[in-house]
Amino acid sequence: MCIICIDLVRGKINSKDALNHMVERIDEIDEKHMDRILDLISEKKEEEEGEESDDEEEAPIFPRS
Repeated sequence: MCIICIDLVRGKINSKDALNHMVERIDEIDEKHMDRILDLISEKKEEEEGEESDDEEEAPIFPRS
């Protein structure tokens, strides 16, 4: 695993940063590994979107006057 994969798995970077890091090193990454990184980024993105929807559900509701 590369540092991008390790940081994604450990939760040290978000999906956007991981994608940016991958693009910076695109010439050094073989196709098979790039597919794996993209899978991890997709999983992380879904996780982030799930957290955002959880936050919206927990937003306080103020009674109307």
